[in-house]
Amino acid sequence: MVPPVPCNWVANRVQDQIPLFCMDQARSITEIGGFLGYSEKKTTRKYLNPLLAEGLIARTVPDKPNSRNQRYITLRTV
Repeated sequence: MVPPVPCNWVANRVQDQIPLFCMDQARSITEIGGFLGYSEKKTTRKYLNPLLAEGLIARTVPDKPNSRNQRYITLRTV
């Protein structure tokens, strides 16, 4: 029998994947959401905002967070 996966392990795993996905090039929220299999709103609220606050990723248009041209890029890895 496989032991259950702790809830926080899954979240930490996703938060590790986003900086790796955005390392080579800036990605849109749609690309990140598609990569993770989440809706844009859930991706932003649950995963991108903590990474932005920690300084792991950055917005390419920092003065306009809701810009349709907004992309996210990795500043440093976990």
